[in-house]
Amino acid sequence: MHLAVVACGDRLEETLVMIKSALILSRNAIKVHIFAEYDLHLGFKQQLDKWTAALQDTFTYQLYPITYPEENSFEEWKNLKANKPCVTQRLFLPTLLEDVDSVLYVDTDILFLRPFVDLWNFFKYFNSSHIAALAPERMHRLDGYDHFVLLPHYGLKGKNIKAFTLSACIIVAESLANFQKVFELTCDWNYRPDCCMYASVCKDAEKEGISVLHGNRRMYHNDKQPPFNAVYEAFRKYTMGQDLRTGLLEQMKMNLDKGPKSNCGYVKHIFIKQIEKQITLLEGRKKVFELTCDWNYRPDCCMYASVCKDAEKEGISVLHGNRRMYHNDKQPPFNAVYEAFRKYTMGQDLRTGLLEQMKMNLDKGPKSNCGYVKHIFIKQIEKQITLLEGRS
Repeated sequence: MHLAVVACGDRLEETLVMIKSALILSRNAIKVHIFAEYDLHLGFKQQLDKWTAALQDTFTYQLYPITYPEENSFEEWKNLKANKPCVTQRLFLPTLLEDVDSVLYVDTDILFLRPFVDLWNFFKYFNSSHIAALAPERMHRLDGYDHFVLLPHYGLKGKNIKAFTLSACIIVAESLANFQKVFELTCDWNYRPDCCMYASVCKDAEKEGISVLHGNRRMYHNDKQPPFNAVYEAFRKYTMGQDLRTGLLEQMKMNLDKGPKSNCGYVKHIFIKQIEKQITLLEGRKKVFELTCDWNYRPDCCMYASVCKDAEKEGISVLHGNRRMYHNDKQPPFNAVYEAFRKYTMGQDLRTGLLEQMKMNLDKGPKSNCGYVKHIFIKQIEKQITLLEGRS
C-alpha cells in the first residue's frame, strides 16, 4: 500500500503525526512517499529511520524534493493560493511516481482513526471509469466557493482528493465535474470542523464514529473546536510501541473531557468511537494464533501490488479464490491454478499431470497485476512435488 503526502514550511511535526496515525493500527505493509522542501528532509529522516527499524518489513519510506514541470514556474505553482504552500505538488504525482499504480494522497493535517487498509480497500470498488475517490469538502453549500478556492474542485460543495490511481490521476484536476469518474466517500472519511462547528451534520460519523479526522484551518493547533486538538495531542505524545489503550485511547479521552465547551464537544464521543472499536479488535487478535498471509492468499495480496512477503519468499501455501476469482479472468493466475487441479486425474503423475499444466495455464494467461508474481503460485507446490519424488 502506498501513501503520499506533501510537506512544506512548518508542517514537519504535523506530517510525522499523520504518518504515525497510519502506522499505529496497520497490520499491512505501507510505503510512504514524502514530497518535502529540502530543509525538512533531515527531520523526517531522523524520526522515520527509527520507525522503520522498529517496524521492520511493515514500513518503508522515500523522500522527494518539491518538483514542478517547468523550472520557471516553480514559485508560481508552489505559492498558488490554496489550502497550504506546495499543495499543487499532488497534481504532478503521476509523473513523479511512474512505477506506482495506485496511491492514497492525504494532506498533512489528516489523522487515521481506523486502519489505513480500510481506506485503501475502497480501490476494490472502483470501476473502469473511476479515477479518484473523493470525500465531502463541506456538508453545506457555501456560496462563492469558486471565489475562495482557485484549485479545480468538484460540485458546489467541493470534494477533498483522498485517493486516486496514478495511471489516471493527472485527469483528476481536469475532470472533477464528471461525476461518473468519481467514487464518493462518506463524510466520516473526511471529518472536518464543518461537520460539527455549527451543528452535527455527519450522520455516518454519528453511527460508526470518525474514520479519518481532517484538522484543516490549523484546527489541531488552536482551541476553536477543542476535540480536534485533543485527538491530535494524544497522537503526538503517543510513543510507538506503547499500549494503545493506556498510551493513546485513555489520553485521548482525558484530553476530550478536560477541553472547554464547544459545538464539536457536544459530539465528542464520536471522536473516539471508531478508534476504540479498532483497539478492542486488536486486543482480541492477541488471543488468536495468527497465520502468515501465504496461508490465505487472496486476490487482495496481488491485485494492486504484491503485498504478501511470506508468499514471495516461500510461495503460496493455501490459495483462496474468493469473489469467484477461479471462475473469471480478473486475475488469471487464480483461474490457471484452479483449472489445473480441476482437470487433474487422481493417480496421474503430479509433475506432468498437475504442475506442468499449471505452468502452461499461467504462461498463456493474459497480463494482470497478479500475473507479475505468477511464479509464487507454483513455487511451494513444485517444492512439495520435488520432495515427494525424492521419497519414492
